[in-house]
Amino acid sequence: MISFDQNGTVRLMSPSASRLTGWPIEEAIGLNVASVFVPASRIDREDFFRLAKLNAPSETVIQSRDGKLLDVRWTLGESRQVAQAEIVLVFSDVTHQKQLAKQAEQVQRIDSLGILAGGIAHDFNNNLTAIQCAMESIPAEDSQTSTALALSRVACDSARSLAKQLLAFSNGGAPVRRPTNLKLLIEKSIALVLEPLNVATQWRPQEFDIAVSVDPDQISQVFSNVLLNAAQAMFGAGMVRLRVASKKHSDFGKEEQVEVEIKDEGTGIPEEQLESIFDPYFTSKPDGSGLGLTISYHILKRHDGSLVIENCDGGALVRVRIPLSAEKATANEEPQEPKASANSSILLLEDEALVRDGVRMLLESLGHKVLEATHGDEAIEVLNLAQQEGQSVDLMILDLCIKGGRGGAEVLQELRAINARVPILACSGYHRDPIMSNFRAKGFDGVLPKPFRSNALVEILSQHLKK
Repeated sequence: MISFDQNGTVRLMSPSASRLTGWPIEEAIGLNVASVFVPASRIDREDFFRLAKLNAPSETVIQSRDGKLLDVRWTLGESRQVAQAEIVLVFSDVTHQKQLAKQAEQVQRIDSLGILAGGIAHDFNNNLTAIQCAMESIPAEDSQTSTALALSRVACDSARSLAKQLLAFSNGGAPVRRPTNLKLLIEKSIALVLEPLNVATQWRPQEFDIAVSVDPDQISQVFSNVLLNAAQAMFGAGMVRLRVASKKHSDFGKEEQVEVEIKDEGTGIPEEQLESIFDPYFTSKPDGSGLGLTISYHILKRHDGSLVIENCDGGALVRVRIPLSAEKATANEEPQEPKASANSSILLLEDEALVRDGVRMLLESLGHKVLEATHGDEAIEVLNLAQQEGQSVDLMILDLCIKGGRGGAEVLQELRAINARVPILACSGYHRDPIMSNFRAKGFDGVLPKPFRSNALVEILSQHLKK
């Protein structure tokens, strides 16, 4: 509270007003109120008291005596407790509330974009699945065909990487976590990002030889984004240093976590940009997308981890915190060449005709017979008919998202009631449903994320089909 007369001379001041403005009470008494309660904006300073109305709450930013900026909510009232009428200025610091509101608005904005990105990724993955399956069902009869198919696979892999980024950004990017060797993830990202740019790296690989519980594709994307930012901040001249900073209990109280520090030798991040670096499309680079750190932030959030960026010794310091795994990672994270599975009868539930035709062509090229269904109720009818005719069904692939009908999750138990022994795989190009990351608890035997290559399909068929 600050009380002043009709001329603006300060008569009284509360201790809290002294603390917020930075003016000692004894020094403020007798000064003009506009010298003590100072709006940060020049326009506000000129018009503040001229336009102010009694009992009309408002908000502004003031600058304290030491230059600190504060968001305040204020109001003016008339004091009738003194012989000569005085004006009472009552104000409160709402800086923290403003920050929370800004964070909530940012989260809402990112979530809205995430919903859009997830929808695009789902349709994108469906179309990509149709292309990839149809393409890989074509035999390479000559060198020209083989070269064309190889180029097409590279293009599909690139498109699949883009779809993964959209999914990671979307509300549907639930991680499919498994024990993974952290050292291999770091090595992969360094080889992909820093080595082509000839950027020097300092790290001790043995420190990183630990198992983490992550979705390897998503966390590789995080490290690649962070390392690329570090390289670009140094314009290719400097060293990126990585180290395991600590292993400790999570703030969430669920899993132990490891904190990886990544430091560059760039110029750091301007202080005024630090609070905006996770905003979608915010970038200081002419050719930047402004989505790398936003996507990385959301990936780690879904892993119950965190991403913190600060300035340190001239450069930027990034702290990546991810959960440790209670289980050991497999010795080799590289996919093994799958073994061919026996010829089988497979029930395929898929509503998109292009995808259904593409997957059928690929399965048939592998020597399997395919029974097709466009929605869950039709899948039940197809399975019932096969049972009645004595035809075996050896495996089912059920799409989770069926437009205008029941999907795989909705009809799973009814299919189990008809034949409880058949392995059932959940298939989706959109991970919004937690089934994709927790399929066993939901009653499925495995997952087949879209889009998939023929070797991934053969591998999962080998796992679930009886020889």
